[in-house]
Order: sequence, then C-alpha cells, then structure tokens
Amino acid sequence: MHSENLIKIIVFICRIIDKTLRKTSLNDTFYYPKPSVYSFWHGNQFPMMLSNQKSSIVIMVSCSKDGEILSRILRKFGYLTVRGSSSKGGGKSDDRNYKICAPRRGCSFAFAADGPRGLYHILKSGVVYAAQKTGMPLLPISCSPKNKIVINKSWDKAVIPLPFSKMVQISGEPVYISSEDSIE
Repeated sequence: MHSENLIKIIVFICRIIDKTLRKTSLNDTFYYPKPSVYSFWHGNQFPMMLSNQKSSIVIMVSCSKDGEILSRILRKFGYLTVRGSSSKGGGKSDDRNYKICAPRRGCSFAFAADGPRGLYHILKSGVVYAAQKTGMPLLPISCSPKNKIVINKSWDKAVIPLPFSKMVQISGEPVYISSEDSIE
C-alpha cells in the first residue's frame, strides 16, 4: 500500500477513535505551565498523541522510513516534529533540534525515554541529555486508556485505545538536570 494512502487510513481511524474517548488528567491540567521535556514510554505513543493534540509540543521522531510515516501522522494532529536519533551519537548528534525547543521559544519537547529500539521501559540517556541541553525540566508523563488493545508481539507492547474508553493522563514532578549533572 502506498504510504500516503496508509497515512490517510491511519489518521481517519485515529480521528474516529479520538472523538469517542473521554479524556481526563489526574493533574490539574494536561500541560505543565512552563516549556518542558516530556518523557514517555514507546508503547504509550498512540494514547499520548491523542491526548495532547495541538499543544505546541515538538516530538523527536526517528530518521527511519517508519519515522517518516509517524512524523506525517503527528503533523496531521497538530504536532511539530524534528527528525533525529538517540542511537546515533547518544542524542548528542541532535543538538540543533534542541535549539528549536529552547525555552525562549515557548514550546515543549517530547520523545520516548526508552530510545528508538528499547529495551522495553529501560531509560536511555537521550531524554536526560535533552533536559540538560535545553535547561527545561524533565517531566515524566503517561496516558492510559481503560479499554485497550496491547500488541504484545511488538517490542514496545504498543497500546491502542478502544473507542468509547475513558483515558487518563498523569505527569510526574518536574526534574531539573543541571549542566554539572552526569548524564548517567
């Protein structure tokens, strides 16, 4: 199937599911009031995409062919995307991307904390490096639908919310990483 047709189908399905979801936040708001580096687990990206649309969040997307499809889908939902890879140079190769998200620009930055290839729910240094490089607080965030499909055969155990499900988002306390802190 041609990638443009695939993107149209995925976006159509996502919009239908999105219209039926009942979204709530366990925090007072869905967003931290200051520009932040949002950190989430890979398998949680679909619920996060639906929960935070049109939010001035810039999302790091891999440079792969799958990343191109994901980037185009995210843009249809109002996100800004930058292409990069934390597996090539430990995130340091993407310094130019962090300038896009500098706090003075007023946007937040988000990417999967467990890197482009896992291991499943194991923190990689890229997200910590991004918080340190930008000076923005690191904010762990998660979104969970009550009724969902979990694709257990994928390495990230991708979560897909089912229509008419309640979906809850929560974020942790902000963590500031100073320039003197070790990335490890």
